[in-house]
Amino acid sequence: MTYIILAFLVISDMLLYGFGAAIQGINKNALEKKCEEGDKKSARLSRFIEEPAGFVNTLQFLATMIGYIIGAFHVRFFAEKIRQGIGGTYPALSAVSHVLAMILMLYLFLTIGVQMPKRIAGRYPEKWAYFLVNPMWHVTKLLFPLTFLIGVSSKFAAGLFGVDLNEHPEDVTEEEIISMVNEGHEQGVLEASEAEMITNIFEFGDKEARDIMTHRENIVGIDSRETLEDVMKFIIDGKNSRYPVYEETIDNIIGILHFKDAVKYNLYQKNRTKPVSEIEGLVMEARFIPETRNINNLFQNMQQNKIHMVIVVDEYGQTAGLVAMEDILEEIVGNILDEYDDEENHIRHQGDNVYVMDGLTSLEEVEGLLNISFEGEEFETLNGFLTNRLERIPEEGDDFETEYEGYCFKILAVENRIIKTVRCHPAVKTEEEPEEIERKEKRS
Repeated sequence: MTYIILAFLVISDMLLYGFGAAIQGINKNALEKKCEEGDKKSARLSRFIEEPAGFVNTLQFLATMIGYIIGAFHVRFFAEKIRQGIGGTYPALSAVSHVLAMILMLYLFLTIGVQMPKRIAGRYPEKWAYFLVNPMWHVTKLLFPLTFLIGVSSKFAAGLFGVDLNEHPEDVTEEEIISMVNEGHEQGVLEASEAEMITNIFEFGDKEARDIMTHRENIVGIDSRETLEDVMKFIIDGKNSRYPVYEETIDNIIGILHFKDAVKYNLYQKNRTKPVSEIEGLVMEARFIPETRNINNLFQNMQQNKIHMVIVVDEYGQTAGLVAMEDILEEIVGNILDEYDDEENHIRHQGDNVYVMDGLTSLEEVEGLLNISFEGEEFETLNGFLTNRLERIPEEGDDFETEYEGYCFKILAVENRIIKTVRCHPAVKTEEEPEEIERKEKRS
């Protein structure tokens, strides 16, 4: 009879823990669809998932009761069996037999009663969940008065210590979601592009206008004194649809010229010889923002006001760059090329781990290529990094070279005080002088 009761308790434990694992692993979308179709079992499973407190309290109550029965009767029963099997009248034999019996019961229940059903149910959650949902539903309802009383008592006791059990747990953090995305990518559930897009969305709100703007040195603008006829020739050969219009210098931008408007006004002969700034209605008002403007807020504002280009100014009111709607979207979906764009190739491989890079290549891109880290550097591009190393504004003819993380970076070309081209190759290791080796050994 004792063995029958023990088997019943082990099976009960298996069903309880197996059902708990099953409802955690069940497909929520498929379950919701079956609920909409009116499936009764699915509706009950949905209740268990949405309101788990009832089942959790039932599980804890039954598991505690099973543990009490085992401790009170079966440990003593098996301890006596062990003592008889060993034989003798040693003083410590009773204590040793009880310890061995407890270890045996713990092993039996943890392996067969807990771990095994959780693993099996985790692998086949639908089968376990639908098979056990009705019995568990009735057991939960039957024990509700007891579990409700226990729940109220525990809340009262916790309240004495200033703990509110009704308080909802913290929301899932951004780090946890990104971790799940990375895990999904590693397991093949998400494509690399999908994982990158999700990660970009979370990084989106942390970036400012200066992080994504086109730098002032790379702005293609139109002098307000240019005639519409000359401007038309210029923008037909260009690749943009909008151009900032400035007076004398790029620091004095007076508006934005749209290609479509230029074509429309160019239909009238009288406009063609006029400077673009004197043609009423041609140049649209320019919007200005600070460098520190959050791009998430900027994106929403540009959407609401139907703006496609804004001018970024620094703390002194000078033009720092510009941000187009396309720049913001590229922060999420990656580089967007149309049929007239040439694919950007910032890095060109020249063999034997030698690369020629554009000065405006992002440090993040260099990190991925060379497997090095620029952590701690306050710059976004190679130009900024090397200018800092140079400790002055670069000039044409500079052939400065510096070593970093086992690689040599050499300036090849400078244009308008910006480093345009850089050669990168592994640093050549030279034999150290004995004195240098001795100094390093002393430091270590």
